[in-house]
Amino acid sequence: MRRYLEPRLLGLHLGALIAIVTCVALANWQWERAHGQNVPSVSNASFAELSPLRDFLPRSSIGVKTTVTGTWLPKAQIIAQERPQDGRKLIIANPGEPRHGIDYELGRWFVDVLKLDDGSVIGVVRGWRAGGQLAKPSTGRATVTGYLQPSEDSPDVNIFIKSTGGDVPLALTTTQIVERAGLTAHDGYLVQATASPGLKPVTPIYSSAIKINLQWQNVLYTFNWIVFAVIVGFMWIRVVQDETENKVLGADVAQ
Repeated sequence: MRRYLEPRLLGLHLGALIAIVTCVALANWQWERAHGQNVPSVSNASFAELSPLRDFLPRSSIGVKTTVTGTWLPKAQIIAQERPQDGRKLIIANPGEPRHGIDYELGRWFVDVLKLDDGSVIGVVRGWRAGGQLAKPSTGRATVTGYLQPSEDSPDVNIFIKSTGGDVPLALTTTQIVERAGLTAHDGYLVQATASPGLKPVTPIYSSAIKINLQWQNVLYTFNWIVFAVIVGFMWIRVVQDETENKVLGADVAQ
């Protein structure tokens, strides 16, 4: 056993161990991506942790209740047309089968934009109303508690909205919020937990993280890294055996 731990082999052992650990770590990372777990679950986190300024809202933050403080931008209001009060009715259970027709009353979601103290913004759904009467934009400073929702152009979102022009998706997106506010926006929007006066509360589309189908490409990457780890292990054993055997043969020849 001592001959496998000679100083000249320690560098080889260390390099092989680092390579194997790296392959295993990468395999684990790809396996998590295959299941849509790009970020760890969060609890008791601040808004900044739940909604970092990135391409899309972390899946583990979807449906999480959080609180933000800022100043309303009344000129940036968005009115989301043809919406039910219960956002859950917009979810398409089977994306492969387009929905035709609706079984709920349509109205408007009134979305105001809140500018946070760091200069970024977030859209806030203040409530729902049927009919043609509009709601005045919010003004002043406010602290809002609501449920985080992803931008509706996210590749993980499947919703259906019936408009007067036919069956077309009218998504509420981060791009819209950026265009209205002219500032950097957190992805997605908040659904206010308590509706503003004169409006009815909106039930969030998503009250928990979106279920993601298994990503087979990432599964293949996972097994690739496992195979690499096995290959490195075999090469490590083979090289160590060759080195020790060569030393033994050299010693025999010298004698």
